[in-house]
This record gives sequence, C-alpha cells and structure tokens, in this order.
Amino acid sequence: MRRNARSVEDHENNHERWLVSYADFITLMFAFFVILYATSERDMEKTKDFQKAVEKYLIKAGSFGESGAKIEQGEKNFSVIEPPIQTFRQNVADDTKQFEAVQEKIEAQFTADERKKFLIDLAPEDKGIRIIIAGQPVFSGESAKFSPEAMKFIDHLGEIIRDQKKPVMIDGHVGAGEHGSYASAWDLASSRAVNMVRYLSKKFELPENKMAVTSYGSSRPLNKVTDLAKNSRLEVLIYYKDADF
Repeated sequence: MRRNARSVEDHENNHERWLVSYADFITLMFAFFVILYATSERDMEKTKDFQKAVEKYLIKAGSFGESGAKIEQGEKNFSVIEPPIQTFRQNVADDTKQFEAVQEKIEAQFTADERKKFLIDLAPEDKGIRIIIAGQPVFSGESAKFSPEAMKFIDHLGEIIRDQKKPVMIDGHVGAGEHGSYASAWDLASSRAVNMVRYLSKKFELPENKMAVTSYGSSRPLNKVTDLAKNSRLEVLIYYKDADF
C-alpha cells in the first residue's frame, strides 16, 4: 500500500512539472514585450539609456567559455554583445549640424531661381545628405556634356562638397527612353555621373578613393512619376562618416 501511494504521489508531481516550463515561458514573453515597448519609444535619450543597460548586463562567453561569478566580471573576461539592430543614429546631433551647414551654404550660394532650376530636393538620410539635381538643365540634351549655363551651379556645388570633407556617392538616373547616342539608359546615366565625379575630383582636388558612382538608368523613377524633367537627375549623397563602398 505504501509503495502504491508513493507511485501515485510521484505520478501527480510529474504532471505538475510543466508549470515550471510554463512559468519560464511567460517570463520570457513578458521580457520580450517589455523590450518591444521600450524600443518603440521615439525618445532618443531613453533609447540610448536602454541600449547601454543591455550592453552592460548582457555578456557573451569568451574563448574559454567562462561564466563568471558576477556581472562585473564580464567587463574583464568577456566582450559586450554588439547590438544586432541600430535603433538610433550615432552622433545624431553632429549629423543634424552637418545637414544644416549644407542647407545654409546652398541657400547662401544659390539664388532662388538657381535652386528652382537646378535643385529638385535636399534631404537628410540615415547615411548622409542627399542632394537631387535636375538632369535636363545641367546636361546638354541627351548627352553627358555639361550645359554652359550650369557650370556656375556645378562649381558652387563642388565647393560645398569639398568643404564637407566626406565621402560622396553620385547616382545617375535618366527618364524612360532617354539614352541619346548611348547604347542604353544605364550607359547615359553612368556617363553623366562619371563626368560629374571626374570634374569635381579634378577641379577641387577631391580624393578619388572617397568618391563613387552608381548608375540606375531609368529603373528608379522619382516617386514613380513619368515626368522626364524629374526622372532625369543626379543624386549626390554626402556621407556623414565612412562610406559603404
């Protein structure tokens, strides 16, 4: 009888073991949703504080797989876990200052008519500052040659780029069916971007290893519009820091 009673008791306890796993699962789910809520906040300062807290208390094992008796040992024996997702831009204040400086120079060096004629847009991005230049007034017809009336604008633009001392990427875009005597839209867009890089590099002594060119042809119309005047363009990206090329 005693043996049977003990078997029944052990059997009942085995059925209750799932509660431990269930409790662990609920705890993990709670932590997961807390993290989602915390990272959804738009407050940059709170986001920075949260990331620093995660970096401080989450550590990964080193080459010897030691565990450490205290969290503080991770600072000596282990490396901090790198954040898999960048939730905010580093040095966002410096990036904002750089954008404002470029914006002020454009407003100072270009008249309202020049901005209306040659500039399509100026906007900050995660990687840098994007300046979109209209292609038709800058180039002569469906060619890669600069229009004489655009040379003053190009020179002022080159001065702004030189003063930033940052890497630059120039994307070439043309309108649908626009390639002139070139074999394709990619060839025309590439030639225009290369001519711009070559001119700026030579006249303003910009380092060649800090400049790059990309050709999109007519594959990426601006805002899906069909207006050739807007699709034919150069997009100049001035990086905040290091470039990805």
